[in-house]
Amino acid sequence: MDSVASMLAVYATFTLGFVARPLGGMVFGHFGDKIGRKTMLMMTFLLMGVSSFFMGCLPSYDSIGLWAPIGLIILHFIQGFAFGGEYMNAVSLTLENAPSGRCGFFASWVNASGPIGIIAASGLISVLG
Repeated sequence: MDSVASMLAVYATFTLGFVARPLGGMVFGHFGDKIGRKTMLMMTFLLMGVSSFFMGCLPSYDSIGLWAPIGLIILHFIQGFAFGGEYMNAVSLTLENAPSGRCGFFASWVNASGPIGIIAASGLISVLG
């Protein structure tokens, strides 16, 4: 591919993962109400882990041709779908179990966990590198 087509393919792959997030939130949120949020949260953890594992095991384009990017797109969609459900159920579960009058503070930790993880990883890499 030329550079423009390659860049568009990369953006399309990531866009599909972001499009899947609200869908995952709706599906896992619905079943979280019916079955239980903790059960759905564990299911989204498993789905996220399995899709991430298979992304790492995916052969290259040289090995399997067009199936490599197709597999990557499918796995990225599953990962985004799982993240959408994971995030919504984590916030709901946190809000339901927070002490009275402290719901906002406890729920904010779900949002803060991503940037805190990035800062911690960056600091560790700086120390080790």
